[in-house]
Amino acid sequence: MMNAAVGLTSMYAMDGNFRLEFDIPSRRRTDLFMLFADITLPLVALGERPSYAYVYNATSSSDPVEYVLEGYQEFAKAMPGATTDIGIFFNLKNRNRIGLSYRWDYWTTRNASVHRFDNAYHTVNLKFMFNIN
Repeated sequence: MMNAAVGLTSMYAMDGNFRLEFDIPSRRRTDLFMLFADITLPLVALGERPSYAYVYNATSSSDPVEYVLEGYQEFAKAMPGATTDIGIFFNLKNRNRIGLSYRWDYWTTRNASVHRFDNAYHTVNLKFMFNIN
């Protein structure tokens, strides 16, 4: 029927990461809590997206291989977004950790083509870190 299509925007990045940790002192043998902040900046990213508004142009050809090879455009972007993660870990006596964090991710293609793609989301994460001996 040629009237249904799917568009996929992909970005592959090389990141720089910075992490700050602070152990809250306690009278126990190990610190009870650890606060952390993590920021990740994609230094450069390679992207791929449909060249036709939001989806590839399915009526341009009847060859499905041609849709994929010619219906998408590739581009490179410097600093296309950021990721932050802020949280706290509860340190158990066996050196395992249980944590809770808030994470914010943002990616953008800015003006890489005729339409702009922005992706932002917020998540609350429950984290488990296991010490394997």
